Parts: sequence; C-alpha cells; structure tokens
Amino acid sequence: MIPLTEKTVRASFVNASRREAADLTLPPDFADLDWTDLEYLGWRDPRLARRAYVVVPTLDADGEPGPAVAGVVLRQAEASPRQRAQCTWCQDVRLPADVLFYG
Repeated sequence: MIPLTEKTVRASFVNASRREAADLTLPPDFADLDWTDLEYLGWRDPRLARRAYVVVPTLDADGEPGPAVAGVVLRQAEASPRQRAQCTWCQDVRLPADVLFYG
C-alpha cells in the first residue's frame, strides 16, 4: 500500500461527513506503520465502541492499485442476529477471535 498522510486518510471517507472524518481517531501507531506490509488500512475506533474504519487503494484502468484510496466507516449493528452473521470479506479472513457484524 502507498504511504498515506493523516489528511489523505481523513479525506478518503466516502460515507462520512466532514465532521465525522475530522473527529475520527486514527490508529495509535499510525506514524509508525510499515506501509509496504499493508494491503489495506483497517482499525477500530477506541472512543466509539461500535465504529471501525477501512481504507483501501483504488484500482487504475489496468486493474493495478493506483495512487488514490477510498475509506469506509463501518458501524456495528445494534441488535445481535440469531446466528453469527458475517460478510464475505470477513469469512475469507482467518482470525483467532470472532468477527463482529457491521451494517
């Protein structure tokens, strides 16, 4: 992933208001991230228990990661479903802990 600045991350969110983007808490180790090891940037907001963020590189015309990124705010569903609900993206990831459902 290309190295990102705080300003670029905050400006990348497609489903957040300017105020929400300005108020979000960046990951605590943001300044020390090794961008070469990342395919995307994702983190949970320590101030807002039901909120998480993901920033992914967009693809250019050749299908290669381009210089632009798109960010999405994820909000955890209020009610717990009867069964463990997961999106396809989360089902593909192998984690040692349960995955939360975001809507």
